[in-house]
Amino acid sequence: MAEEPNGADLGIDAFGAKVNLKNVKSLNTILTFFVAVNVAVMVVFLYAHGVEAKDSAKEIANELKAANKDVANTLRETNKELGNILKELSQGIREQNCITVRVQPGMTPQQRAEEAQFCKRITR
Repeated sequence: MAEEPNGADLGIDAFGAKVNLKNVKSLNTILTFFVAVNVAVMVVFLYAHGVEAKDSAKEIANELKAANKDVANTLRETNKELGNILKELSQGIREQNCITVRVQPGMTPQQRAEEAQFCKRITR
């Protein structure tokens, strides 16, 4: 008596390709192989995505650092200008306070000018 094959012949027609498998012992073997191939492909895609995401994160971090440097420089310049303005303002207030105290109603214009010059000198 001749041995008869235990498996079955299987014809697969997928994606325009025809495959004829002979003497397939179990359909589970084919499904396991199919799932293993799909898992391997997904692992490769996930790895590639992770590498790409890491590179993108580095690029974004570098761009943010550059933008933060620009913002910091702008703020530094603005603070210098603001400091100079406040310095001039406080000097003007001190000068005005000095003039208010030193100038009297009965003074001549010459005396008032001298007092104003004196106040400018002492407030610098």
